[in-house]
Amino acid sequence: MFWKRLLARGFLTAAEKATQEHSAWLTQALRSSAPLPRIPIRRVDTGGFDALRERASGPAHAERWWKLALDRTPD
Repeated sequence: MFWKRLLARGFLTAAEKATQEHSAWLTQALRSSAPLPRIPIRRVDTGGFDALRERASGPAHAERWWKLALDRTPD
């Protein structure tokens, strides 16, 4: 009951907050003229992400992305 009152006052669940952040990111990405990253459909061991991994900055970009993503998750 306590949580229902908090949620009713405008507090978001983690899922709701993640959904809003993702929606905002997608909206910004689609409105921008920058090229959007492609999501590989193959596993890494069968060539997925090869284009990224072959770029000199690829591993650094992947590491930064994972660090930012994992820093945002609760312990």
